[in-house]
Amino acid sequence: MLINKLYKKGIISPSGIFRLSSAILSEGLNLMTLLSWAAKIRKEKATISDENQTLSYADLYCDSMTLAKHLKKDYIQGKKSKIAIIGRNHLDTVKSIFAASRAGADVFMLNVEIRKEQFDKLCQRFKFDLVILDDDLENLRYGLDMKALNMSSISELSRNTVKYKLPKAFGSKLTVLTGGSTGDPKAASRKPSILAYLNPFTALLGKVQLDRYKSVYVGTPVYHGFGLATVFAGMTLGANLYMRKKFNAADACKLVEEQKIEVLTLVPLMLKRMIEYNSNHLASVQAYLTGGAPLGPDVIMLSQEKIGDKLFNLYGTSEAGFCIMASPQDLRRELCTIGKPVKGVKLFILDDDNKPVKGTDTGKLCVKAGWSVNKSTYIETGDLAYRDEHGFIFLKGRSDDMIVSGGENVYPLELENILLQHPDTEQVAVFGIEDSEFGQRLKAVVSTRNNIAMDEAELSAWLKPRCTRYQMPKVIEFKSIEFSELGKINKKNL
Repeated sequence: MLINKLYKKGIISPSGIFRLSSAILSEGLNLMTLLSWAAKIRKEKATISDENQTLSYADLYCDSMTLAKHLKKDYIQGKKSKIAIIGRNHLDTVKSIFAASRAGADVFMLNVEIRKEQFDKLCQRFKFDLVILDDDLENLRYGLDMKALNMSSISELSRNTVKYKLPKAFGSKLTVLTGGSTGDPKAASRKPSILAYLNPFTALLGKVQLDRYKSVYVGTPVYHGFGLATVFAGMTLGANLYMRKKFNAADACKLVEEQKIEVLTLVPLMLKRMIEYNSNHLASVQAYLTGGAPLGPDVIMLSQEKIGDKLFNLYGTSEAGFCIMASPQDLRRELCTIGKPVKGVKLFILDDDNKPVKGTDTGKLCVKAGWSVNKSTYIETGDLAYRDEHGFIFLKGRSDDMIVSGGENVYPLELENILLQHPDTEQVAVFGIEDSEFGQRLKAVVSTRNNIAMDEAELSAWLKPRCTRYQMPKVIEFKSIEFSELGKINKKNL
């Protein structure tokens, strides 16, 4: 069945294999190899678009190649160049990714919300030869002696033909640096590999049936691994890809309805806002893929009520990649599960001594896969989790979020999931605070739907029959909660 799917999509057909070989011979082995193959095999049938332009894969290839020649000729020298890209979801960002890799540079994708001091540290650490960034982010490079191009310049260069023989490029790395809201960003570097990503790709073909659909809305940021993977997988399958520089629920719903888009890739917060705006606009959608941030029970229940069983939750990290998936049926059976490991993933739940936990005990979630940053050993995800008797994985929160209250291990995520099931709560953030009697207690910050008035005593009374004693928050504060583009909450700010 799977081989038949790959054959029908031209991936392992004689023509597809021949064109892939031709692409490697002409381009080398880099990200442009994929685009070259897709441009030839899909011809003019598939397109990628943002709010300003629509390009066929062939046109995107031509623009990216032109840009790669400019970059290699005028902006980077040597075989070990490094290009940082800080761009939102639009075509000039996509062109920059392919062009930088084709020019032979290692590509670093940076979070558009990165702070100036963090960016300065990264420049000192990696010594970028060139930075490509959105026009409104140019303040990041002030005070730094470095080459930089804004996206307006990228747009111009990609259309300005240049005579230059571009050498083949092999071994350029793609590094995702998604941190930026808190702490120092972490680097996850990979070399382009066809075989390494076969298992996660086939998992999407098998479970989600991605090969059936012709249109995909890329809502997750392309500077994040999930967003990038969506672009690459969509191109491989020959889908029409739709992107928007900034997310707006009303605009996204309108786009989906007008273009009859069949697959949406989103962070959970985006999905929630689109359903709440108008789920009737989403009638064409056959599959929703969420990732990049925790999927709360409120979003799952809302989706089941409004759009049916079409939600897939993808779990992964920058270092480990996509490794666990929950299908709509999984979520219907076990509301808060992140699912089961995809084929090719070895999953471990370890105690503090790095020994496997017993039964359904909670421990450190670790994974090992051929597409992970470190293939030789397991990677700690930073999450705590347990596995039930049926093999479903459940998160208990980040390992550094857990507190000890009166001798009990307490997980803020558990209280968050309970609070999110209250009919009047909109968003929730729970974290530990010092307590003279118990050592630590929980504090909950809550925003209510439509600013409904609610006091601490009322919500505490609702919580009592649903929580254990040590889960009850010491303090409940009502205020608005801000999110990053990935739908994550900065708890340090709270």
